[in-house]
Amino acid sequence: MVEHQKLERKNLSIIGILLMGHFLGLLSETIMNVALPNIMNDFGVNTNIAQ
Repeated sequence: MVEHQKLERKNLSIIGILLMGHFLGLLSETIMNVALPNIMNDFGVNTNIAQ
């Protein structure tokens, strides 16, 4: 019984870490999509150079 609880806690920890990583990746991508046009204007570059 104790072994099963340890395994379950370990699995939940792994799932939590993976979900947090996915959320941070999604957040980063969203921030860049919003900020990229402003960055392009500030540096005076076109889309090909910015990407």
